[in-house]
Amino acid sequence: MTSWPALQLLRGACWEAGGPVLAETKLDPSPKFQIDTRNLELNETVDSLNAQGVEILGDQTGTTPVVLVSAEQTGWTCVPGCFKNFYVITRYNRSARYAMAVHDLAAAIVQRVNSGQTLEAARP
Repeated sequence: MTSWPALQLLRGACWEAGGPVLAETKLDPSPKFQIDTRNLELNETVDSLNAQGVEILGDQTGTTPVVLVSAEQTGWTCVPGCFKNFYVITRYNRSARYAMAVHDLAAAIVQRVNSGQTLEAARP
């Protein structure tokens, strides 16, 4: 058993290894969906959001549970579709921004590892 509380939490919250965390979305010019900025529960599906003018980009099935999160950036807002693994991250810290930062950091680490670049070569 690991001594890292975050890893214990991920295991206990049913982390899906290799599962998606979030996906880009494409919004109709006037979607019927309203984002509840306090909601992080997976109370929609890919199909239900499609019916409301929100296309989840990726290969998730229509029955995949999803929640939309407003991610404000400098000068614009993106609206990613977030899946079970995103929800699991928010069990450790309820902030959607925290969960997105964890996802982005993990993606950068995977990219570095898969590039075969050594740590010494990566240093500026």
